[in-house]
Amino acid sequence: MPNPAAPGVFTLSFDVELAWGEFYRGPVGTERLLEARRVLPDLLRLLEKHGIRATFAVVGHLLLAGCDGHPSMPRPHISWRPQDWYDADPRTDEARDPVWYAPSLIEQIRNSGPGHDIGSQGYSHIPLDESGVTVEVARAEVVESARLLRAAGHAGVSFVFPRNGIQYRELLEEHQYTCYRGVERRWYRHAHRAVRKAGHLLDQVLAATPPVGHAERHGRLVEVPSSMLFLSREGVRRYLPLGARVERARRGIARAIATGSVFHLWMHAEDLVPGPALMLGTLDSVLLQVRRHVDKGEIQVRTMAEVAAHA
Repeated sequence: MPNPAAPGVFTLSFDVELAWGEFYRGPVGTERLLEARRVLPDLLRLLEKHGIRATFAVVGHLLLAGCDGHPSMPRPHISWRPQDWYDADPRTDEARDPVWYAPSLIEQIRNSGPGHDIGSQGYSHIPLDESGVTVEVARAEVVESARLLRAAGHAGVSFVFPRNGIQYRELLEEHQYTCYRGVERRWYRHAHRAVRKAGHLLDQVLAATPPVGHAERHGRLVEVPSSMLFLSREGVRRYLPLGARVERARRGIARAIATGSVFHLWMHAEDLVPGPALMLGTLDSVLLQVRRHVDKGEIQVRTMAEVAAHA
């Protein structure tokens, strides 16, 4: 229930996918993803500047220094991806293919201040809600990602479902995950696809106040509410004024403070390009607002893992 007497909560999460988030959509934008790797230290410095702890949900395969194509991993049977899920994997290493392997990148996140929550997006970003994804495939995704995270010294308790397709939550409980990111409760969520697209665009143009919420417990697992995707400047999105992103976030923060709720801003790390300087500057404006409210005692910054711990 809303508790206006309690301070609001600001949660920030980044999906770190690189090539694993787009190989099934078409050609991998290698140059853009390399630029995303190059800009990550600037992002980490920005978070440190404002004292903002974030959750980084990484695709487990990025933790590997190299691989052999994973012949032992069970394969999904997805209608829009009839070929072998791993056929695009270059089977090399980070030095030769740094958008497929990125252990040094994840280590940078681990070693940066003020201390971030490093969680999972599964092992190879298979969308678990697809009908061709069996429980065996889902279990392998969850188990292998947890193993790699914890072997690298990360707590690995936060989970983001690939493509936000929530399914097989019980597997997360079995393997010591404590929370996952929910799906934004938009007014057009269950409408026809054309209405959803129009509604999404309208929300951005009008800087509509995004939803806020409270953590919901499902057994030992906590659903952390999601509020707003911080849009990239890719494609037609470049025509959306950067100020509209800041204004939507400002309204979400204000609502979270007024209701003692969670405002959860999220984005893909790769969304910082194109235009990384502009995107970082825009995010800086949002984080400056958060810092001011923190200093006034009006809002608290919590990672997904911390939201779950307080639920």
